[in-house]
Amino acid sequence: MEKMNDYQDRLRSLVTQRRTKGVLKVLFSIFRGLFLFSLCLVLLYPLLIMLSISLREARELYDPTVVWIPRNFTLASYIKAFDVLNFGQVALRTFMISAIGTVLQLITCMLAGYGLSRFKFPGRNLLFGLLIMTIIVPPQVVTIPSMVYFQNFDFFGIGSIVGLFTGTPLTKTLLNTPWAYYLPAALGSGIKSGLFIFIFIQFFRGLPGDLQDAAYIDGCGRLKTFVRIMLPLSGAAILTVLLFSFVWYWNDSYFSVIYYDDMQTVSTVLQNVRNALNATSDNRNELELIPQIQAAAILAILPLLIMFVLLQKYFTESIERTGIVG
Repeated sequence: MEKMNDYQDRLRSLVTQRRTKGVLKVLFSIFRGLFLFSLCLVLLYPLLIMLSISLREARELYDPTVVWIPRNFTLASYIKAFDVLNFGQVALRTFMISAIGTVLQLITCMLAGYGLSRFKFPGRNLLFGLLIMTIIVPPQVVTIPSMVYFQNFDFFGIGSIVGLFTGTPLTKTLLNTPWAYYLPAALGSGIKSGLFIFIFIQFFRGLPGDLQDAAYIDGCGRLKTFVRIMLPLSGAAILTVLLFSFVWYWNDSYFSVIYYDDMQTVSTVLQNVRNALNATSDNRNELELIPQIQAAAILAILPLLIMFVLLQKYFTESIERTGIVG
């Protein structure tokens, strides 16, 4: 009898423990869901409120009963912003700059990262130190020298040598041309190039050295080893750098103002969106322009949102494989 009672007590205790664990597990799941929902709401709140305002009529801004969902959905603000800002041409120009600059920067940074990570040569540590300096030093430090050089670009010194014989240096201005973006990207000094080279260095260092040695034994040279062996394994790092580079080029508002006086990009259009819309509006009440300004902002980030939605799965995996944190 005593053994039977002990067995029943243990059974009750085991059932109680399982029930307690089940309740705690459910409570934890509810807490985790609420926490993630709250976090997403905080992060997405600016975008959601922008979208809500852009789809409203201007008079609904005065209506306190309209908080999230407009009474009358309208795309008039988008049509107005698209026409006034000439958004189609501006977006196409920005896309070309971002796409070509990203491809050039990707190729250069990948080759530089591979060389600094896999080969030993004199001065490698010095070059790595200079690379870290390009990450630490803000771009404002070299803005004036870069602008002066692009204003009187002498084709890497060739124009100055020609000037010794002709008396007039051979120069050409690169300002107000896409080459102000393309040239630094092709030479490894584009927007955030130092960070991208560092990403490739860390990635290539993590690959087994036996792959490189086996390729050498099979008769591959250094370039062929990179193209045939290392490049196919670099998909994660390539996607990470590709997306980051494109986003930074698209959102750039610093170099766009400096290098483009006569040409507009998406960032420069957004900086002057209020003046541009106000100049074409007969209404003196600037509050009426708020839905149009929000619509212009949505149009500016729409390509990036679409790209993220399509590639977010691969982007998350690439971030984990390249080891980027923070």
